[in-house]
Amino acid sequence: MNFKEFNETPIIKKMQRSKSSEILDQIDSEKPEPQIKTRGRKIKYATEAERLAARKLQQREYRERKKQEIKELKEKLAEYEALVRNQ
Repeated sequence: MNFKEFNETPIIKKMQRSKSSEILDQIDSEKPEPQIKTRGRKIKYATEAERLAARKLQQREYRERKKQEIKELKEKLAEYEALVRNQ
């Protein structure tokens, strides 16, 4: 880093003496490799088999929730029908 552009303040003098300026020069001279950016949503599953296994699990859970919901609705229906018959 070129310190001649700055006024000689105590901080600039300290920076001139430090070895960090050599490291800064080295960092400045290195060109970072351009990163290839992928567009769109990040991939959730590493493999196709993992994706299929997760999908099967999701479907099974969905079916179980639906069965439970239908069971609860049938119980409510039976309860309401019993109330109507008793009146």
